[in-house]
Parts: sequence; C-alpha cells; structure tokens
Amino acid sequence: MRQQYAIRSLVLVLGLVLVALGFIYVVGGSLSKWREYTAGRAQIADLKEYFIMGMILVVFLVMLVTYAFQVIGQT
Repeated sequence: MRQQYAIRSLVLVLGLVLVALGFIYVVGGSLSKWREYTAGRAQIADLKEYFIMGMILVVFLVMLVTYAFQVIGQT
C-alpha cells in the first residue's frame, strides 16, 4: 500500500514538472519573440500568434495534468 502511494506521488510530481517546463518554454519563447518584434524582425501578428498558442499550450498542459491527478486518485 505504501509503495502504491509512492508511485502515485512520483507520477504527480512528474506531471507538475511537465507543466512547469511547458510554462518555462512558453515564457522563454515569448521573450524571444518579443525581442524579435522590438528589433523589427517580427510583425505584431507573429507576436500575438505566439502568445495565443503559448497560452493554449499551457492551459492544455494544466488540464491534462489535472485530469491525470483525478484518474490516479480514483485508482
């Protein structure tokens, strides 16, 4: 029983790490796109597109991990 909780905890922590890495990736990419925009190498449409897709990715990752938490909690 104790080993089962350890495995669940490990999976939950890995899920949270995945979300954190996704968030860091989106923020880093957004900053890079912002630098390109301020240097004149990117248009405002490119910047908005990156922000919108990045936020969709982060929301999807959070929903995915939340669903995984619920499934793991029920087993």
